[in-house]
Amino acid sequence: VLICMQDQVPLTLPQLTLLWTGNFGRLLHAGVAAQEEAWGKKLADAPSASKSAELFAQGELPNVLPLERLRRILQGVADVQEDWPLEIQALWRIGHCRSTAREVSALWGGAPHLLQSRRCDEDAQSAGQSRGWPIHEYFLSGIVTSSGALARSLQRALLAGGCPIPEEVPPTAFVSACADALNEMRNAGQLGGVHVAGAGAEAVRRLIREEMSA
Repeated sequence: VLICMQDQVPLTLPQLTLLWTGNFGRLLHAGVAAQEEAWGKKLADAPSASKSAELFAQGELPNVLPLERLRRILQGVADVQEDWPLEIQALWRIGHCRSTAREVSALWGGAPHLLQSRRCDEDAQSAGQSRGWPIHEYFLSGIVTSSGALARSLQRALLAGGCPIPEEVPPTAFVSACADALNEMRNAGQLGGVHVAGAGAEAVRRLIREEMSA
């Protein structure tokens, strides 16, 4: 963990992926929410000009990588590794659009923070506390294109959590993945609570208006 986070002798992405797909692969774990919060505080307190191994070693350090670094590693690995723990394998499949709605929903039910973007600035903290943390855009395409029906709570999080939608995510796939929650929100008069962001948000909002008025 120290080697991967320090910047005095920075590792390239290929070097990081090679490290975590070899003998150390079974040690690659996803942290719990408290560990991610500890990393956020550690990184915020560290001087931006120097993130040395010595600096990170001061005080208690989570024994897992922060999620942002973990996502970069998973993005750079071409194939899922059998030695990885199950939650890491699931994250890889979601990120590479090879998962199922059942697997996505199971991960969401057990560890939702792994699929969320939890920035540490005050505006993000306030928004996260008021309407829930948004789904991380890296996982978005894999979530909405997964086969099957997503958990209703995840559908609502996609619709109301300020999820940043990239242009490459098809609006039809996003809206179809959230169809059950959209119908519930329409019947309850809650469509005003739809809150999406990003370059693809307007296309999604337009399609929702069309679908819900039909």
